[in-house]
This record gives sequence, C-alpha cells and structure tokens, in this order.
Amino acid sequence: MDDSRAAVLLRWWAALAQRRAARQPERAAGVPSATGASPEPPQPLGTRLTGTMVRLTRLSVVAAGTVAVLVEPDGSTQVRRPDALLVPRLLARSGAPLTQVLPVSTEPVHLDVTLTGLVSFDGYPVDPVTLRLRLQLDEGDDFVGLAALVLAHGRAVEAQLLDPVQHACATAVRRAVALNRLADLQRLGLGQVLADRWLPTSLSGGVLLLRGFDVLEADEAGHDEPTVPVLGHHPVASPTVPAGTP
Repeated sequence: MDDSRAAVLLRWWAALAQRRAARQPERAAGVPSATGASPEPPQPLGTRLTGTMVRLTRLSVVAAGTVAVLVEPDGSTQVRRPDALLVPRLLARSGAPLTQVLPVSTEPVHLDVTLTGLVSFDGYPVDPVTLRLRLQLDEGDDFVGLAALVLAHGRAVEAQLLDPVQHACATAVRRAVALNRLADLQRLGLGQVLADRWLPTSLSGGVLLLRGFDVLEADEAGHDEPTVPVLGHHPVASPTVPAGTP
C-alpha cells in the first residue's frame, strides 16, 4: 500500500471512530462505559496527578478531567485535551519508536505533607501536623511547561512536580510556626495562621497552583489511596480491552 492510500485509509478510520463516538449517549459520572474506560469512583485523596506512560498502539480518546501529553519519536511534544482522538501510526515499521502518551489530571488533586520537629517563636515544640494540599494544573500557558517537563523526565515527571511542592510548603509552615507564639497557634489554629498568605499559590515553576488546604487530625491521614488517570480506549479499536491496558 503506497503512502497516499495509507493516508486516505487513516483519515477514514479516524473519521469513522469520531462519528461512532459522537453517537454514544452521555453517561452519568461514575457509570462505566461499554469498554470499562471510566475510572473507579474517586477515593478521599481523589485522583493522582499522572497516570502511566504508555506507547500509542491503538485508537484512544483523552478522558474527561485529563490532558494527554504526547512525546513523539523525534522529541517533539503535543498536549491533547479531553475527547480528542489519539491515532497511532498505521504503517509503523517493526521496531520503530512509537509515540509515548502520559495522561495527566486537570482536576484538583491532593497531596499530604506531614511535618515534625516544629518549634514556636517562644521555643515550645509543636505537635506533628499533616496538611492536605489541593493542587491543580495551571492552564495559563496551555500546558507548555508541563509538556517540557514530560519530555525531560518521562514517567518520573510526577515526582519532579510534587517534590518541590512538599519542600516549598514545608518551609513555609516551619517559618509560620517559628514566627508565632504557642499561645497564638493554639488560639487561632494552624489553619488560620497559614491562611494569612504563608503558603505559595504557584508551585513547581508555575505548572501547579495551590487551590487550598486542610489541616488533618493525626488519624485522618495516610489511610486512603488516590485513583490513577488513564486513557480511555476507543470502542471502534478495542471493544473488550479493560481501561488502563497499554
């Protein structure tokens, strides 16, 4: 098959898939599709920031609440938004490098940061505390910064984004506690003290935004697991493939 006929076939295949997707009735949140592509109901920690980086080997759609970062074999990147159809190369040579895809959540995600060894302004030790941060991708740059990080770090990008968040917020909390007397911390509560502009609102080089936080009791943290963002496989290509299968 020559290149022109392959291109025509590919366009027909993609158009057919899009028409069939458009005819599918919408479903309520949490109700699985016929392909099982819906994520599990969110746990208390919500959704993880990134899913698994996979090779694009079949038709897929970008799930609601996520963007897909595509890393091409030539090192270029694309960011595709929800409901976009991802089409693999139809005539890739055996052994040729394939496009890599990483789903990233655009919904608020949660990160627990536990701090110990806090000392108040007047020298009193403060009990360990856990903050549950609500973070969200900043869409202000059309995810250019996110795409650059995915290109540089691949599947390790989640740690590259979240580790600086933990460091920045831990530093801010220690400063806030160190500049307040124990009596004031007890009277106001740490949440109210931190609400006074102590925590940074833009994090990880501007890729993430801090949308809010909660101060957790000792028995509230560490017992829940987040769900993982996944691509939804298109029913035209894979009617029986479970969600998340590369």
